[in-house]
Parts: sequence; structure tokens; C-alpha cells
Amino acid sequence: DEKRFFFLMIRRPPRSTQSRSSAASDVYKRQVSTQSTWGIIKQNTQLKMGIRSAIGVILIVAVWVLAGTGKITAPQNFVPDVTKKYTRVHQWVVKNYNVQLPPQISPEQLGKFMPDLIKYIGIFEVVVAVAVFVRISYTSILLVLFLIPTTFIMHNPLVATTESERQSELLQVILNLGIMGSLFLVSRGPPKASKGVETKSGQSQKKKQVETQDENTQKKKKGK
Repeated sequence: DEKRFFFLMIRRPPRSTQSRSSAASDVYKRQVSTQSTWGIIKQNTQLKMGIRSAIGVILIVAVWVLAGTGKITAPQNFVPDVTKKYTRVHQWVVKNYNVQLPPQISPEQLGKFMPDLIKYIGIFEVVVAVAVFVRISYTSILLVLFLIPTTFIMHNPLVATTESERQSELLQVILNLGIMGSLFLVSRGPPKASKGVETKSGQSQKKKQVETQDENTQKKKKGK
């Protein structure tokens, strides 16, 4: 009988030849991919926040421009109310704190050029509001500082003569506090140096540094 022999050759699968530097390279690629994804998410979030901030700035600027324009075009309409409230506050301060205020700021002296003063206040409001719109640093803080004495003089519930007037002035104080808070939110300090997005050359250099460190570590282990 004819005998046949079969030789079965089992070949060992090739070992992975991936070096440590290649493994480090893959890890770095995954890190870069993760950073890129996070960067896209961050950019989208910043874009949405930028849109909301822009809408807030426009609304705040519109309030101040309208208020200032009214004072510029018709200051005489504000003279009776401003004079009455300033006189009340002046008398209240003198009576309760027993102080003698300078005669230059007495109601009689201010009443002589009250229309011009109101007009200048309106110009100030419009100019600073435009400065806030074009995002000049710290300009919104000027409006906050302006609102503090204005609220004390024009909407002081302590000098109200009736309960309904006191409640009305207290409501105006709360509204002005809200405006101050919104002005702080839209305030902008000096521009910061942008970190920017990591360039391809920077990524390549960082990758080479990682590979070099791995190769040095591998050489030290072989030397041992």
C-alpha cells in the first residue's frame, strides 16, 4: 500500500513589532483628538455666550441712550421733578445729620442752571453708553458710579411723604440695583493675551518630545 505523509507546519504568529515610541505616538494622537473635540465644544459654547452677551449689551445700551436722548432734547421736562426731589434730600441730610452743606450745591443755586445740568447728564449717559457698546474697558463701571448718587437723590424712599410714594421709590431702587448688576455683567477689563489654538507645528514638536523621551527611557532599560 502506498503511504502518504502529510507535514503540518504551524507557524508562530509574528510578534508585534510596535516600538514604545509608536505606542506613545498613538497615545498622543488620541490625546490630540480628544483635545480637538473638546476645543470644538468649547468654541461652540463661547459662541453662544458671545451672542447672549451681545444681546445684553445692546439692551443695556438702548436703555441709556433713550434716557440720555430724552434729557438732551427736552431737559425742561425733568426740571420740576429733579428740583423737588433734590430739595427733599438736601433738607433731609441737613436735618438728620446736622451738617452745613456748601451753598454752591443748595437747591436755590442748582436751580439756576438745572436745565443745563440735566442736558449735560444726558450727554454723559449717551457717550458712556456708546463706549460700552464698542466695548471700551471699564466704561460700564462709570454708569454704576453714576447710578449710586442718582438713586440716592431721585429714588430715596427715606424722604417720601406718603406710603405709596415710598413703595414706588423702593421699587425704583430695586430696578436700579438690577441695572447695576447687569452693568457689572457686561463690564470688560483690559484685553487678555489670547492663548490661541495649538498649531500643527506645535503639535509636531510636542509629539517629537514625547517620542524622544520614550526612546531615552528604552535605551536606559537596555543599558541596565
